[in-house]
Amino acid sequence: MTDESFQGLKALPFKFPRKCGNCGREYQTEAEFLAQTEDLRNGRSPFKESEDDDGQVILEVFRNCVCGSTLMDEFRSRRDNSPEGQRRREAYAKALLAGEKPE
Repeated sequence: MTDESFQGLKALPFKFPRKCGNCGREYQTEAEFLAQTEDLRNGRSPFKESEDDDGQVILEVFRNCVCGSTLMDEFRSRRDNSPEGQRRREAYAKALLAGEKPE
């Protein structure tokens, strides 16, 4: 996973500082959390789309603390849900099915 994958992520309010329940290490900001933690093992994606209590789409991000414990924090979704954003996702999916290289 590259740092590029985390560009534009904004933590939900009141999520930081974040403390590891296993070793007690504290991450003061979302930038520290993303930079000072490690990728999940076995190349698994750190992202999971979810909904908050109000039905708003959020992005759960899973990272490993330096002690090895898996941590999760919630961020605002970056997905463009406008009609244009949906059209781009549909075009991308069709290109993948057709075996084309998406733009």
